[in-house]
Amino acid sequence: MALAPANAVELAGNGLGDVAETSYYTVRNGQQTNISLVNTSADYVVAVKVRFRQAADSKDVLDFNVFLSPNDVWTATVGLNTGTGLPWVQTTDLSCTTPTVMPKGTANTAANRQLGFVVVGTNGAGAQIKQVDFVTASNPLSTEGYIEIIEMGVAVPKSDIYPDASLLASWAVSTSRNCANLASVYPPTLRPILVTGSQARQAPPGITATCNTDTNTGPTSLYQWPLIPSRGAAASGTTAFQAEFCEPLNVLKVASNIVRTNTGIVFDAPVTTFANFFSPAAGSENQLAPNANDLMGWTPQQVRPNLLDGSPAGALRSPTTGLPAADPANPALSIQVFNGVSRTAGFTYSSASPIPTVDAVGSLITAFEVDNEWWANNGALPSTGWVVNFPTKHHYGVQPSATTEDPFFGVYPRSYTYYGPFADGTNQGSCQPVGLTYWDREEKEVVGIVEPSPPSGRCLPLEVSTISFRTGTNYFSSQNPNTFAIQLGFSSGWAALGFTSAGSIASSVTTSTPISYTFAGLPTIGFSATTIANGTVNASYNTPHAYQRFIAP
Repeated sequence: MALAPANAVELAGNGLGDVAETSYYTVRNGQQTNISLVNTSADYVVAVKVRFRQAADSKDVLDFNVFLSPNDVWTATVGLNTGTGLPWVQTTDLSCTTPTVMPKGTANTAANRQLGFVVVGTNGAGAQIKQVDFVTASNPLSTEGYIEIIEMGVAVPKSDIYPDASLLASWAVSTSRNCANLASVYPPTLRPILVTGSQARQAPPGITATCNTDTNTGPTSLYQWPLIPSRGAAASGTTAFQAEFCEPLNVLKVASNIVRTNTGIVFDAPVTTFANFFSPAAGSENQLAPNANDLMGWTPQQVRPNLLDGSPAGALRSPTTGLPAADPANPALSIQVFNGVSRTAGFTYSSASPIPTVDAVGSLITAFEVDNEWWANNGALPSTGWVVNFPTKHHYGVQPSATTEDPFFGVYPRSYTYYGPFADGTNQGSCQPVGLTYWDREEKEVVGIVEPSPPSGRCLPLEVSTISFRTGTNYFSSQNPNTFAIQLGFSSGWAALGFTSAGSIASSVTTSTPISYTFAGLPTIGFSATTIANGTVNASYNTPHAYQRFIAP
C-alpha cells in the first residue's frame, strides 16, 4: 500500500483523508447530532464542503463551506426547531463559513436563517450561538439522514514568513480573520482579489514550492475548469478560489455523535473516511508541492462538489458545462487489500457507466452481507438499533427521460430506473431486498428471511435505513422504521443481514495494470447502537458493522 498510486482513492487506514461520510444524523424525538472537523495541517487553510443529505433519497437539504485555519477545529450541533419542524445547525465556532454569519442586527427569522448563519443568542460562556436552517421544501424528510464532507482544496495563508502566499486564505486565520471579506469573493458581491497563488511551506533544504505557476493563464491541463487567471491578475468568484487553492490533501479528521437530550445518553455515529479522492494525475499528495488543481469551482450552496468529482476521471470536465467527460487514458482508480492481496481497479467514463469516481468509491465499501450484534430484551433492558446506509445509491438512480448527471427528482417514494449495483429484477431498485439470519450467543440459529414490520416487503426502501429487533420498538425514532422481530427465547446474539438480490460494480479497465475486477454486493456503511437503561445503568455504546465481501478475480 505504501507504493499505491497517488491518484487511487482508498479507505483511510489512519483516519485522515479528504472525504468523509457519516453513517447517520437525526434530530427526531429530542435527539441531536454533533459533528467536528479537524484540520491536522500546521501549514494550510483547508476549504471543506459540508452537506446534509436526507435519509429518504439523499436529497441535498443543506450545504455550506467551512474554512479551517491551520490546526483548527470546527464543531456544530444539529437539532430541531419544534415550531417549524425544520432541523438547524448551530455553532459557537469562529471558523469562517460561506454563507457567512449575517451582519450584526440581522433579524432572527426563518427566511434569514436560510440565507446564512444568524446570531440567535449566547451560551453560558458568553459565546455567540450562530444558526442556519435546513431548506423548507425538505420538511419533514430532512429530520434524519447523513452528512457528506468533501475537502475542496488547501492554501498557505499570507504571513510575514510567506508574504507571497494567499491573502484570500489569510482571511480564514484567527490572527487576520475577516470572514465577511472571504465570503464576499463569491457571488453576488464578487469582491476582486489579486491572485498570488498559494505558496507551499519551505522544504528542509530551503526550497519553496508553489501550487500555481506564474504562467497558469488557462486550462494548461485537462483538469482545470474554468480558466484560471495568471498570478498578479485580479479575480473574483470561484476562479479566485481556484487560483489561490491547491489540491486537497489527506489532513482532515471528522467525528460525529448522537445525543438523546431527554436521557443524556450519547453514542458515536461512525465516520467512513476516504483518502486520495481528489488527487490529480500529476498529484503526489506531497504537502511540500501540492498540485494546482482543486475542487473550488462551485459556489457554496451548489450540490457540487460531490462523489462525481473525484479524480482523475471526474476531474476531466467540459470547459463550458463543467460536467464529467470521457477520458479513457485516465480512469478513476481505487486500491484496497482483499484476502491479503492489494488490488487496484480502474473505472472509465462511458455512456453505460457515466460515474466512474462513484464506482471507485463504491468499490471500497461494497459488501453482500452486514454482520453485527443485537439485543432484543423486553422492557428497558438492553436494546439495539442498526443503521444501514447506501451512500452512493442516489447516483445510480436515473429517470427514464432524464439527461442530467445529478439525479435529484422529487422526494421519496421515487420511481427511478436504477442501474449498477442497485438494479433489481424490475430495474426499479427503490426497495432493496434483504434477508436476515441470526444466532443467539450459544450458536442457536434461525435461518432465512425474517418478515419485517410494517409488512411492506422484505426490503430496505431508503438511502439510509434503521432497523430494530424487538416488536413494537423504533430504536432511533425514525420516520420510516424497519423492525425485524427476533423470536421469543432469543435475547441477544449476532445477525447477518444479506442483500438477497445484490448487484455488483465492475471495473472497466482490462489492461494488465490495473486489471478488471468485479465487486459483489452494495456500497454500504453503518453501525449498531445498543442502549442499557435498567434503573441502575443508563448508557449506550456502538459498534461499526462488519462486512462480508467478494472481489473477483
